[in-house]
Amino acid sequence: MTRHPVYNDGNAAQEAVAVWYREKNGQRMLVAHNFSDKAQTLTLTDALGKAVGVSGTVTLKKNDGEALLTLGGYSSVVFTL
Repeated sequence: MTRHPVYNDGNAAQEAVAVWYREKNGQRMLVAHNFSDKAQTLTLTDALGKAVGVSGTVTLKKNDGEALLTLGGYSSVVFTL
């Protein structure tokens, strides 16, 4: 596992969010978790593929190379990259 450059344990602005990359056998995934009861919105520049795992409420809006990911309280998502 590799920590995300923005949304990691050093991000004091969004301490409730954990995002990392998982790679195995040449397949790369982005994993995001919201550990709070309040929705969290993240701006991601990763080239997100399809969501292959969703728990809770997850909304994704893509626009010009960025993606706005909103994770509802205690929600998680896994995207292909």
